[in-house]
Amino acid sequence: MRLPEPLRSRVLGALQTQENKGYPYFDSLLAELKSWQSGQIPALARLAAYGPEMPAPISLFRDGCLIRPAGGQGTSARSLRFESSGTTAAERAVHVLEEATFYDTAALAWGRAHVLSGALPSTWLVLVPDPAALPHSSLGHMLATFQRASEPKRVCWLGVDQAAVAAKHLVELAKTRQPVAIFATAFALADALDALPREIVLAPDSRIMQTGGYKGRRRALSFGELAECVDARLGPVSLWSEYGMTELASQLYAPDPRSASTRLSAQSDTDQACSPTSPGRVLSFEPHYEAPPWVRLTIRDTRTLAALPQGREGLIQVDDLANVYGCASILTEDIGMLTEEGKLLLRGRAPQSPLRGCSLASELDETP
Repeated sequence: MRLPEPLRSRVLGALQTQENKGYPYFDSLLAELKSWQSGQIPALARLAAYGPEMPAPISLFRDGCLIRPAGGQGTSARSLRFESSGTTAAERAVHVLEEATFYDTAALAWGRAHVLSGALPSTWLVLVPDPAALPHSSLGHMLATFQRASEPKRVCWLGVDQAAVAAKHLVELAKTRQPVAIFATAFALADALDALPREIVLAPDSRIMQTGGYKGRRRALSFGELAECVDARLGPVSLWSEYGMTELASQLYAPDPRSASTRLSAQSDTDQACSPTSPGRVLSFEPHYEAPPWVRLTIRDTRTLAALPQGREGLIQVDDLANVYGCASILTEDIGMLTEEGKLLLRGRAPQSPLRGCSLASELDETP
C-alpha cells in the first residue's frame, strides 16, 4: 500500500527543506509516519509496545520482518528491491520500496547540496555495480539517479572488480588532463590505485566520492590510509565520503576533512595507523558526516540503549523521514559519536547487536 494523502505530501515537502536546523515539524511527522508503518507491518506494531521512542533493530531487514504479509510488497512495476552484499542469504538485508519517489527525491536533494554541487566534472568513472547488471544495489540505483539528473557527457560503469581496467582509464584521463568524477566503493578504489602502473596526476577539479567498508575483503584501510594512497597515486584530489546502507533511504556526506577546519580531538589506534607508503605520518583528520534536515541522529549506549550526549560513543540511531516503506526509526549496528556541531564520526561496527529482529518483536505480543 502506498503512503496515503495528506501524509504523502507532508513527507515530500520535508524532503525539499534545506534548513540547517532541520525540518521544523520533524517530531510530529515522524510520529505520524511510524504510526502508519506500524499499521502496515505487524513486527513494527509489536515493537511499538516499547514506546514511541524505540527504534527498530536493523536486523529486521535481514529477518524478513519488514515485508508486509498481505499484499506482496514490491509487486508493481514502480517498486524497488534493494539487497545488501551479505555473503549468505541469512546475512543479506532486503529493503522493498513500493515506489522510488521518496528515495530518489531525498537522494537528489542532498546529493545536489554536496557531491553534485559546484563544478562537477562531466566525465564520470563509476566503480560501483551497474544497476543494469545488478538491479538490487541501492548504491547503483542512487548513482544512476544522479546520472539521469546531472546528464554527464561520459559515464563509464566498471563495477567493483575491474581494477586493471579502471587503472587504464585513470592513466588515460591523466594524460588528456580531463577532470573526472570518481564514484567508488572504498575497496574498489583501493584496488584500482594498486593496479596503476605508475603515479599519475589527475586534472584539477577532479573529485572522488568513496563509500562503504571492506566486508569480506582481504584488507581494510582507514580513511587516512586511503587518502594517502589517493595523494600518492593520483595527486591532490578532493576525497568525499558517503555514509549509507541498504536499509536506509537517505545518505550522509562528508567533504574532504583534510581541507576542513575541524580537527579530530581523539582517534582510535586504527585511525592513527600510518600508511605503509608514508611511515611515521599520521593524519589528524577524519570524515565528519552531515545528515540532511529530514534525518535525526541519536547515539545510544550499547548496553542500556539510553541516549548519549555529544562526544560519547555508542550505537547510531537514524530517524529518517524518507524511509517510508522500510522503517523510519532504525538502530544500526554501527558505532559512532556526534560532534558539538552535530556531525557524525564513525567508529566501526558493534561487536554484537543488543536487539535481534523478529525474535524480539515477537516477544512483545503473542496475542492472535
